[in-house]
Amino acid sequence: MVRRFITRGLLADLSGNPKDTLHHPGQVAEVCTRGDLAELVATDTPLGPDQTADRLGVKRAEIDCVVKLKWARPMKWAEVRFGTSRAGAALAPLYRTAGVDTLTTAHYEIDGEELRQVEKGRRSPLAALFSKTKAASGSAQGDR
Repeated sequence: MVRRFITRGLLADLSGNPKDTLHHPGQVAEVCTRGDLAELVATDTPLGPDQTADRLGVKRAEIDCVVKLKWARPMKWAEVRFGTSRAGAALAPLYRTAGVDTLTTAHYEIDGEELRQVEKGRRSPLAALFSKTKAASGSAQGDR
């Protein structure tokens, strides 16, 4: 989070070491007294796919559909380890909270309430939308 504050110009990095940061205590105190600090932190908090689904109140499969529709792109990828072995490591996408929060308002095709009520085993409305989009782009490419 500190690096994001540096990028936004809220803190200056006084360290010459690329792995660590050093900040003036007065600057840190000033950032800590901001009225919008909680919002700043929440906006840039990275969420994994499961956390994204929880935040939106939808099934994890809905997030996979959102990614296939290219409505969400990871802000970065993180290595996630299972157990103590590196052999169990996998890359997981992380999404910006601010982007996740605007998904249902940025895409008129989404009925957030309908997505939250999709029962287990029932096909997602987003999966149907993805199929239509894929078919439309396939036929458009065939016309060339």
